[in-house]
Amino acid sequence: MVVDTWLRNRDRHPGQLPPGTPGATGSVQWRPKPDNVFITDSEAGSLHREIVAMDFTECLTLGKEFTSSSRFDQIEFERDEAVYGLFPEFKAYVTKSAARDGVSKMNRVCEVEVDRIVDSVPRQWGFSAAVGQRVKAFLLARSHFLSQTLVQSLMILAARPQPLPFPEKEE
Repeated sequence: MVVDTWLRNRDRHPGQLPPGTPGATGSVQWRPKPDNVFITDSEAGSLHREIVAMDFTECLTLGKEFTSSSRFDQIEFERDEAVYGLFPEFKAYVTKSAARDGVSKMNRVCEVEVDRIVDSVPRQWGFSAAVGQRVKAFLLARSHFLSQTLVQSLMILAARPQPLPFPEKEE
């Protein structure tokens, strides 16, 4: 949930429901994809569970290419207070300790790894050094913002008694 929120992964955002669906906001035409997340035993032992997320194609640029005109780093995206990845099935696993740990790990990645990760994207993919600098700045600023807000937001949302409204999966 921390990674999805940090990267604004719309694949796992409950506000992205089709118009007319209970709980929908806006006029977007996609649904969260619960099939690209699962719960498994952690390396810490069978009494511990981990939520494993895969597929991050909808992060930052909503599935579009990074270009000099990409709008991923606007202040309203940096300060987006929505929580991504909190499916109803995951609420039981949300604790203040786990949320703090996730935020702490996000901050460590920012401090140590963001430069290396962004710099490793091949220039042949059309990812310029200038766009890379914007990505780095955005990720660091977003991490700083979430460090101040995300634990409390997760605790409030996880405590809500009714599940978030997800439509049935269409075959």
